[in-house]
Amino acid sequence: MNALDLLIKRNADAIVSVCEVDHHPWWFNTLPADGCMKDFLKPDIPANRQELPRYYRLNGAIYLACWDFISRRDSWYGPGTYAYIMPRERSVDIDGEIDLMVAQLIVTS
Repeated sequence: MNALDLLIKRNADAIVSVCEVDHHPWWFNTLPADGCMKDFLKPDIPANRQELPRYYRLNGAIYLACWDFISRRDSWYGPGTYAYIMPRERSVDIDGEIDLMVAQLIVTS
């Protein structure tokens, strides 16, 4: 199903594309100045990544909305906004030369 089909099926105001994160945010934290990792992970975090809930990130590929919705709001996000989940391999964020090379490899494969 494409994003437009999803907009129609859900009778949505807007569709925003996302993809699953590469690294789970529960494994992220800040570090103190001395770099000590004593409390880096919370004690109740499952050790196996398969037990963690799925997290998604905005990938910037698709922003689709009905004109009346977006013209009266200052945000894409609301109760009528739904996620269009894209695979990570179709969600290449090109921020530098290496990213561009990866995208070119995917396109030519």
